[in-house]
Amino acid sequence: METSFYELLSKLGFMVAPAIVVIVFGTIEVLKARMVISETKNIPAYCMLIGAVLGPIAYFIIPAFPAKDLMSAVAVGIVSGAAATGLNEATKLFRKD
Repeated sequence: METSFYELLSKLGFMVAPAIVVIVFGTIEVLKARMVISETKNIPAYCMLIGAVLGPIAYFIIPAFPAKDLMSAVAVGIVSGAAATGLNEATKLFRKD
C-alpha cells in the first residue's frame, strides 16, 4: 500500500515543532559559521524570529499542524525558536569539555 506525501504530512503533525527546532538550530549554526551573526547575545532573538517565520509556513503546508489559527502557529514557531536557543546553549556546554 503506497501512501501519498499529503497523507504522510497529515500523520506527522506532531513532529512539526521538533523539526522547526532543528531547522532553526541549523540555520543559526550556518549563520554563525558564515560570520553573519557576530554577537552571541542576539542569538535568542534570531532563533525566535526564524521560528516565528517557520511556524506559519508549516501551518499552511502541514494539515495536522498542532495550531488551529495563524497566531497560534506564530506562537508555536517562537517557542520552537526558544527551544533551539536552549539547544544552542547545551551544545556550547558540551563543547567546553
